[in-house]
Amino acid sequence: MLIGIVDSGIDYENPDFRNADGTTRIAALWDQTVETGLPPAGYNVGTEFTSQQINAALQTAGHEERFRLVPSRDISGHGTAVAGIAAGNFAENKNDNLGIATKSSLVIVKMALAGERSFPRTTQLMEAVDYMIKVAESYKMPLAMNLSFGNSYGSHDG
Repeated sequence: MLIGIVDSGIDYENPDFRNADGTTRIAALWDQTVETGLPPAGYNVGTEFTSQQINAALQTAGHEERFRLVPSRDISGHGTAVAGIAAGNFAENKNDNLGIATKSSLVIVKMALAGERSFPRTTQLMEAVDYMIKVAESYKMPLAMNLSFGNSYGSHDG
């Protein structure tokens, strides 16, 4: 089973998203905000990181070196929290607060940021959904998606 999360990204260093051998459970990570690498095939924004790239980063000794290799960060922590509820294995405490699907692999999309006078576009969200479906098809695995990315988009007093 693949768990797909569209949100603010994920803390890929977090042990809650690793296998017993220390490798990542993240099958694919598309960060729509990072322009230092290649976007997924068929899309024209962001950078896609594979599990191999994330594992290479995790094998480095330092935090700074990891983020040089995979420069994706969950600044707000919301996406990481959502991923924890869905699939965290809480490596330090196996008896409490387990996620729902603790052995599942993850497909993560960090949504692009809003423009100066705009909100993230619906097309970016739909591309994220399309991407997760394509990843699931490539792995020939079922996919459960969480789309908790959102905002109140300003005042509601009018």
